[in-house]
Amino acid sequence: LDDLPFNILLGAIQLSQLHGCEFWFDPQAAASTLRKTNKELTEFLLSSSTGLVVTEDELEAFTSESSAIRVLSSYPNLKYSIVKQGSCGCQVAHRHENGALEQCSIQAFDIKDSYRDSTGAGDSFIAGFIAGLGKGFELQDCAILANAVGAATCMNSGAGENVAHLSQILSVLEKTSNAKPLLRKLGHN
Repeated sequence: LDDLPFNILLGAIQLSQLHGCEFWFDPQAAASTLRKTNKELTEFLLSSSTGLVVTEDELEAFTSESSAIRVLSSYPNLKYSIVKQGSCGCQVAHRHENGALEQCSIQAFDIKDSYRDSTGAGDSFIAGFIAGLGKGFELQDCAILANAVGAATCMNSGAGENVAHLSQILSVLEKTSNAKPLLRKLGHN
């Protein structure tokens, strides 16, 4: 990311936004160095993003903030701030159209007996969250779905074609009572 010329990043983001696309940013490995090496790029990415997705370790290194909701307070253009907490779940904050802030924390699903590999779990998590948004789900349901998709992906080895399948996601959701309303919304009882 640091190696791409700023004008190329700027052009790509502006073009996507011009066509109604949202820009979600997950700095991953770049989080620890990007803020130190290119503060201008960091600030641009944070102010241009619809959503920021980080792990707990990346949160403070990348934003200098301590919670998902504080990130939204610091970056008024961000609509979503998501902190992935691995086997502990996630923390999600959302800025509504009227400016009101909402936050929820969702516990992870217990998959200890089925865990194989976490490769692809973070990307699967955010795919689940955005899919929930696309279905018009409330913030909490988006976070529950994201956790389920991430957890189900951990039940496989590797990424790509090995990420979670719908049957695995539904199986994870069926194991907890707080996911029953979401299962009904997904058309599964």
